[in-house]
Amino acid sequence: MSIILFARDPGAANMISAVLPALPSGVTLYAKDYARDLFGRENIAFIDFNRQISDKNLAPSDAEAVESWLSQLKNSGDRFCMITGTTNLEDFTDRLIWEAAATKGITTISILDQWYRAKERFVTAAGVYRPDYILAPTKELAELLNAEGLARKEALHFGHPYLEKVFTFYSSLVNNRDILRQKLADHFHQKFSVVVVLASDPQRYLSAQGLQHKDVTYDEFDLYNAAAQGFRESNLSDELFIVKLHPKEKRSDWSHINANILCDEFTPYELIVACDIVIGTKSMMLLEALLLGKIAISVNLWNVASERLPSHDAGLSQEVTSLAGLKEALNECRPSDTIPSDYKQRLGIEADWAAIIKKLTAL
Repeated sequence: MSIILFARDPGAANMISAVLPALPSGVTLYAKDYARDLFGRENIAFIDFNRQISDKNLAPSDAEAVESWLSQLKNSGDRFCMITGTTNLEDFTDRLIWEAAATKGITTISILDQWYRAKERFVTAAGVYRPDYILAPTKELAELLNAEGLARKEALHFGHPYLEKVFTFYSSLVNNRDILRQKLADHFHQKFSVVVVLASDPQRYLSAQGLQHKDVTYDEFDLYNAAAQGFRESNLSDELFIVKLHPKEKRSDWSHINANILCDEFTPYELIVACDIVIGTKSMMLLEALLLGKIAISVNLWNVASERLPSHDAGLSQEVTSLAGLKEALNECRPSDTIPSDYKQRLGIEADWAAIIKKLTAL
């Protein structure tokens, strides 16, 4: 059986890039939108979905485009399965793949890259979309998805290959730490001993697309103002404070903010290696930072009732709910570059994902 992969969002691209080494040679990878940049940076060969199939955000009414594409693939004669990520409500390509494949006898496997709001990836206002298999980061999430019947066949505890990839690359990345910190000093013309990075949250973009979670009452500038105030009032106020924009954000949107802003001048890996502390809401960058031995602080000043990152319950990161709490957390930070030896168990990502995906793609 041959394997065809599809990724659109950065999280899906990260997961796909991590599982590729476990798959047999000769797989075919389609990339759309943001995923193309990530695969390009890692020199991973892909077919440009935007050019060959469609470059627009596909809605439920665009099912014909995906059905036609899958029919062409199936008519090539090879029996294949499809591995996808998941995406949010602005684009339905993943979901349309699952539904079209089900009518054509093509097995679909969807890999979740996040713990929180997982159900929303499958249950939408337009209906419920179900792949054959869902690969979930934790056992508890897999059980929840099975209880909801969101996989046609089964949701499985898969672990988190991308976070393992981050951990594996730690030794090679950390050797460049001093060089990267000097590049930051040169870029911002500032001397420092501690680097604090705020992982921005594109809430205005999500709101404009009708995708903002109902409990969210803040935007990225509220987050910045809170984080910047906590930083200024802390003992680190003379150090370097950087805002890392989300891929969906534009620098021009921040023209009214006097801040040290980075878009793509540094890769996320480089920035995490160079920094000491990462502040965010639910960004994957918090978990990446933890696995590279950094301090991660999750900010929830607006009492957003959403799932906690597993690192909170595991005691690997802290969640602050007030400016005073953020100031205190920053004052108590002692950067150490020490990775917990039991990080897999504490994050619940110790599943044998390579064996699982090999078994599913051989069915």
